[in-house]
Amino acid sequence: MRYFVTILSVFALLPTVTAQSQNWQIVPPADTMFRYLGRIDSSDPEEYAFYYPGIEIRAAFTGASCFLLLGNESFGAQDVNGNPHSNYYNVFIDDSLAVIEVPEGKQVIKVAENLNDTVHLLRLYKRTEAVCGRATFRGIGLDPGAGLVPWPAAPPALRIEFVGNSITCGYGNEGDDASCGFTAATENNYLSYGSIAARRLDAEYVAVAYSGKGVIQNYDRSAQETLPEIYQRINPSDTASQWDFALWKPDIVILNLGTNDFAHELPDSAAFVTAYASFLKRIAAYYPGVRIVCLMGPMINDSWPPGLKAATVCRSYIKAAMKLAATPYTVFFEMSTQGPYGFGCDYHPNIRQHQKNAEELSAFISDWMVSGR
Repeated sequence: MRYFVTILSVFALLPTVTAQSQNWQIVPPADTMFRYLGRIDSSDPEEYAFYYPGIEIRAAFTGASCFLLLGNESFGAQDVNGNPHSNYYNVFIDDSLAVIEVPEGKQVIKVAENLNDTVHLLRLYKRTEAVCGRATFRGIGLDPGAGLVPWPAAPPALRIEFVGNSITCGYGNEGDDASCGFTAATENNYLSYGSIAARRLDAEYVAVAYSGKGVIQNYDRSAQETLPEIYQRINPSDTASQWDFALWKPDIVILNLGTNDFAHELPDSAAFVTAYASFLKRIAAYYPGVRIVCLMGPMINDSWPPGLKAATVCRSYIKAAMKLAATPYTVFFEMSTQGPYGFGCDYHPNIRQHQKNAEELSAFISDWMVSGR
């Protein structure tokens, strides 16, 4: 099932074209008129790379048409149907929205034609996560004589970073029910709880999220490459790919972890609390003065795994870690448990559940910021 933002009209995806078939003006990714939001690898000025969901590229352009020069490297990764992963994007042009798929290889995709020859606003939003491949941006193609102009609005005053696992990614939120397995087509980070909450709060949004990751144990029971281990990377799979935390400082960090640690059995109390507390201290060190919200996500409950009371124990572990870390401006918030609205793929939250949790979280943050608690 595909959802679109209801206040926007939807324009049909125009056909993929080749560079040889068009005479356009290429604007490279290093052009200073582009606005980037999220962790971008800009080491190659001709081809920027990115991985996490929610990456956004903005440009104000002149002319009547627009092409996107995008690419994807899936490195052989396949979805539940055995197909190579693609990355998916929302493409907003003015008041219209289209969803595009970028499969393996370098692609040139026409996203607008026959527009009025005036200034148009383009937003490219990455719906999918790092498991779907290395995404690349080689710039945009415009009509001869057209170009970029300054973006007309100032950035929002509030900045929020969401750190988490599949829930924060939006895993399977466009799936029809719990029976579907993961495909990139059913993951829509734009309609994840974090992205929705950020828009409700008029905040800049960055996600550092990867499905299956835990604090000390991932969903597959591995203890390596947990979220705290990959957090400082631009490319979550490359230890040498280090993010410069001076480039963007959030006002609030939302930490939604623990679901995968508790997916099969109760993790060791001391190990979990110590690792969670250490992660809180690292975040506070990266961002002095930042506010931190420690979330309990909607998939943790006392019914599964049977007899473990996972939600009760996880809640106590997180609160113990907060006490141990003693980081300033840190609070606990528990989102409502999923179920009443059905499920997305693999029993993940569907869009209605994400909307509900976004409403809860944004209301909590608004009250917290006003009250100063």
